[in-house]
This record gives sequence, structure tokens and C-alpha cells, in this order.
Amino acid sequence: MINLSLLSSLTNNLQNINPKDLPKIMRFVSIDVLKDLGSGKFLIDIEGKQQQALSKKPLQENATYFAKYLTNKDPNKPALLSKLIKLPNMIHNKTFFKEYTFDTKEILHALKNPKELQQQLLEKLANAPTKEHFSQLSPLLLSLHHQVFTFPFVFYEHLGIFQLKKRYNKKSKKTTLEFYALLENLGAISGVVFENKVELHVVYEEIKDFLEQHEKELPITLYVSIVESIEPLFDTTPTNQLLDIKT
Repeated sequence: MINLSLLSSLTNNLQNINPKDLPKIMRFVSIDVLKDLGSGKFLIDIEGKQQQALSKKPLQENATYFAKYLTNKDPNKPALLSKLIKLPNMIHNKTFFKEYTFDTKEILHALKNPKELQQQLLEKLANAPTKEHFSQLSPLLLSLHHQVFTFPFVFYEHLGIFQLKKRYNKKSKKTTLEFYALLENLGAISGVVFENKVELHVVYEEIKDFLEQHEKELPITLYVSIVESIEPLFDTTPTNQLLDIKT
């Protein structure tokens, strides 16, 4: 049986992390990729300022990434980008988030009542005021169709996406809960909720240290490890078609 109280404690803690504390431990930025200049060089926009930067990882034009930013020792050479995490389109739509965000109580209720959540999403789609709202809502329903719960949420006016998927182990006859969280100021976090502990995976050493420092605020045991990359449980990029969904 899944310990939902652990999940509740985890989501509440993530939402209560004050972004004002983060600059003390992080030097990460949100970047918009304007143009691929070739040979690993890109024209990017950071808070309205355009500049060139280098990345070993291929970047998609017109996409937004969360990245570790390192100024080149040579002022005449571009900055270096690493540990890049692509942000989904919906995370930039503050209007959408204000209308369709979920709090911890609603997330826990939806986990117990997936059919009710599905009906709510279908009704919201049917009454979507614009094509943009429709395209933002569609991935949430498609995600649920693939047994992945996707919840937009807001913390300290910053946007985030929380995904959950139940996994049943036939050997142990126990159910665990996989999760993925993408937060504007923390990047991506993934992990597994067990009966009495939570395993977390992060990309950045600084985030690992930060979460471990805040572990005492949680009534749970955290095991935090660093991984090379973190992928969502379901890609919320609106490229699939709702016509495939059977209700």
C-alpha cells in the first residue's frame, strides 16, 4: 500500500522551498535558444539579454532550458552551458497555471479517484476558451490515459509540474509510487515513494546538498542520489492526438 502521507509531506516541502534561498547555492539560469550557430555554439536569451553560449548537448531552437551556467575564463569566448533540462511549453503559461493548478490536497484526492480527474479534464477541454488552453490541457488527459498523473502547480509564484505513476511489484506484492517534479528554480527531480522512505534523484550536486539540509524538516527518510539526466514520466509536449483516447 502506498504511503500517501509521505507523498503529502514531500509535495508540501517542495512547494514551501523559498526561491530566495536558492541563489545562495545555485548558479543556474533559464535560457531561451534563439538560433543554432553550429559547432556547439548557440545564440541564447537570458532575462532579455542575448548572448552566445557553448553546449556539448544539441539544443532545439525556440526551446527553453534550465541550465548550469559557467562564465568562460576568457572574456572573449562564450559562456559554457551544462546539465541542461528542457522545459515544457506549458510551464511558461502563467494564465493557464492560475486556472488549472493543483494543490497537495487535490493531488492526493485525484490519486484515489482517477476517473473523477479524467471527467474533470474532459469537461475543461470541452469548455476550453481558446485553442491555447485546449493544447495545454490535452497533454494532461493524454498523460492520464497512459497511467501517469500530471499536475501543474505553483510555488512562490513560480511554476512547476508534478507527475506520478503507480507501480506494482508482483514479486514483493507491493505498490510504489514513481514521481517526477520539474520546478522553475530547482530543475528536475525524480524518485520513488516507498512505504517508509523516499528515494530522490537529482542532476545537480548543489540541489542534493540543499535537499539534505532540509531533510530535518520532513517526517520521512530521504535518500538522495545524483544522476546524469532526468526524463519526465510522460512527455507533455502536445504532439499526440486526443483521437486515440477511449473513454
